[in-house]
This record gives sequence, C-alpha cells and structure tokens, in this order.
Amino acid sequence: MKNILQTSVFQKELRKLRRISGYFLAVSTLALAIAVLFPGNQPPTWYGYVVGDDRRIYMVNLEEGEIAWVSEELDQIGNPTEIDINREDSILYIASGPEGLGLKADYVPLVAVSLNEKPQIILESWVDPDYVNGSRTEYAIYYLRLSPKSEMIYAAYANLDHQRRTILNASSTEIIGQNEIFITKADEFSPDATKLAQIHPGVTQETEDGMREFPGIIIEWDLETGEELSRTEHVNNKNLYPSWGASKDRFVYVRRNRLYNRLEVYDRESGERLAVHEFPELFGLGSPRQFNHATQIPGSNNVAMTLGGYVVVFDPITAEIKSQTFVSDSILTEVVVTDKPLLRTDITKVSGPTEQ
Repeated sequence: MKNILQTSVFQKELRKLRRISGYFLAVSTLALAIAVLFPGNQPPTWYGYVVGDDRRIYMVNLEEGEIAWVSEELDQIGNPTEIDINREDSILYIASGPEGLGLKADYVPLVAVSLNEKPQIILESWVDPDYVNGSRTEYAIYYLRLSPKSEMIYAAYANLDHQRRTILNASSTEIIGQNEIFITKADEFSPDATKLAQIHPGVTQETEDGMREFPGIIIEWDLETGEELSRTEHVNNKNLYPSWGASKDRFVYVRRNRLYNRLEVYDRESGERLAVHEFPELFGLGSPRQFNHATQIPGSNNVAMTLGGYVVVFDPITAEIKSQTFVSDSILTEVVVTDKPLLRTDITKVSGPTEQ
C-alpha cells in the first residue's frame, strides 16, 4: 500500500494549500507595501504650535507629550497674543502687542513664518505704511483668525480707528476691508465660507431680581457685506446648530468673563450640559490663555489647550488627560494643530525681512 504522502488525493490537497498560502502571502505583502508607500492610510500623528512671550516658536508632539522642535527668538515681534496656521499647514501667522507696560514699541504687530524645511519670516506687517516707530503699540493685534481657504486674515486691533475688526489679504497683509463682526476661533464658518455663526450657550445666573435663566443665542453674519442675517434665541440651549448644520453634535465652549472661568460641553440637539470644568482647578495648571475656545484635534473628540506653561490634550467630557507637555515658563499663545510637522529636532534660527 502506498504511503499516504504519495497518494494523488493528498498531493492534490497539498497543491491547493500551497496556492492558498501563496495568496495570503501576496495579500500580506501588498498590504505592507501600501502601508509603506502610502502612509496617509495610517492614523496621523498630531503636532501643535505655540509661541511664548520669550518670542520662540515651539512644536509639540501631542501624542507623545514632548517638544519636537523650538526656534530661536524672533526679535521682530512683541508680546505674542494669538496665532493661526494656514490651510496647507505651511505658514504660521503670529500677532503681537506691546511688552510689559509698552516698553517695547518697535515691534511688528503681524508676521508670517514659513514652516518649510528652513523656517523663515516671509511677511511683516505694520498694517499701514504711514506708521512710524514709537506709535506702533496703538496697532497691537489681540485677535487673529484666517478664513477657511486662508486667503484672508480677520484681525482685531487695539486702535479704535480700525473699529477693532479689520480684514487683511493673507498673501500681502494689506488691508482690504473692515466690518462690525468680531471674529474669534470659537465662531463657525459655513461650508462655502460666506457666512459666520457665533454661538453663545445660555446660562443661569443670579441677578438683582433673583436667579434668571438666559437663553442660548446664535448670531449669523454675511461675511461679504458684514450684515447681521439672524439672531435667534435657544431656550434651554436646544438646537445649538447654525442654519447650515455642524460636523459635531457636541459643542465645546469656553466661558471666561468676570463671573465665569470654565469649560462647558453641550449636546447641541437636546441642550444637555454634558460637562463643566472650572479653571484653574482643572488639572491645577492655571487658566487658559485662549479665552474663547478649545482647539479641536481633528478626527477625535479630544481638545488641546495651553494651561500655564503646559500644552494639554484631554477629553472635554471626562477631563481624562491624553498628553501633557511642559513647554516653557513663559506665557504661551493658544495651540494650533497640524499633521505636517517640521522634520527637525534642533533649535533653529528663524530669519527674514526686517525693513518696514
């Protein structure tokens, strides 16, 4: 009798198994090749940029909780107030004001830093060519936000002549318009970027007449004309959606004024307040520098904020810390995020123009 290993039936089954094994090997090899050649299929690692009052740019690995890169001092700027990054994550805009009690007047209120392989200041703006040394403190920028396509800058200046709401060309920083809309990073653009919604959840607070319930308010604006399109009240904070909807059903709100200093999370549809966290008690690191928003980490429910000298990534409902990075003893701007980081680990000199 033949050995079972020599039977035709066994040999046939063996050939079948070899074909199946070869198929799975090919599939595994192809999957590995795709992962190597197309890393975009892998979850991105998010980084954050902040600027300190030591006039340095810091890049933080928000996943590992460590500093990945730091620049040398930017001598041109004053005390950094707010930053923003363009849609391609290639240019960082830095707004600044006077240092201390206005002792440093010869600063540039707005600079744009190229974040390519060699960081470089590519734009400096004194806002108006008639400005002279010694008077620039009047034109400090305290709020800064780019339009969704990064072609315009919405800036709020200290000088009342500019109505505190000025629109600049992002490529040249020339003034192209003004309006009455005070735009912050907490506000929401429509998909076509022609409208803006400002959402303010209501609150119950004590008044001279006792406790009073204030409804939520949504104000919508036409960005082309500056016209107020609508102002609606939302009792019990229900349906906190702009007319065009929203990508997330959770609404994270930073409420900071003379009465409140806290982060609140709402269910947009029901109005239920899902969480409230008081500053500076939250994490014990201090109050945030960003007065009106928490920076959303794309693709997740987590947010990032600067608290004291730290950049903290956390779940806004549970307050679970995902990463915590000590950056500097200096006062930090808010954090802006990118998945296209500078591939450098050294301290880098940021050079650029200095002429007015």
